[in-house]
Amino acid sequence: EVERSGPVSSWTFGGFGTLSAVHSSEKQADYAANPLNPGEAGATRDWSHAVDSRLGAQLSYNDGGHWSAVLQVVAERNLTHSWTPKVEWANVQYQVSPELSLRVGRIALPLFLSGDYRKASYALTSVRTPVELYAAIPISNSDGIDASYRWNFGNVKNTTQVLFGGTSVPLSDD
Repeated sequence: EVERSGPVSSWTFGGFGTLSAVHSSEKQADYAANPLNPGEAGATRDWSHAVDSRLGAQLSYNDGGHWSAVLQVVAERNLTHSWTPKVEWANVQYQVSPELSLRVGRIALPLFLSGDYRKASYALTSVRTPVELYAAIPISNSDGIDASYRWNFGNVKNTTQVLFGGTSVPLSDD
């Protein structure tokens, strides 16, 4: 009989995918859900699977104590008309205290309510997030550092997040 004391580390692997078809009878332009994923439904062809389809995989590690890490890779059509998988998230987090955590690496931007799972479309309550809101800022991650502090104000739980970093989007294959 082996008795373990202390926290237990764990690895988690998961995946997600969305296969879609978009139809448009507009012959003057193609429909696009965001500016970084040019659509093909409309002027190019009547039906397109490229607008919302994607495939993703995520590997997570938690040491059972203060350290955790995540790697998420997503393949979806991009500006260069490629389906090449790209690293969406790749970061290491240190939980300083129950209230304070620090992360470094490629981090999901905390810009919208569904920011943590907007690539996993099946988790959304609609076919896609509202284009009027989410297409305004189509960049979903940043390379840098962040700090999150959780605090209470009466019965209201709050999280304050500060981040520093940047991102770049290739506009062509060159």
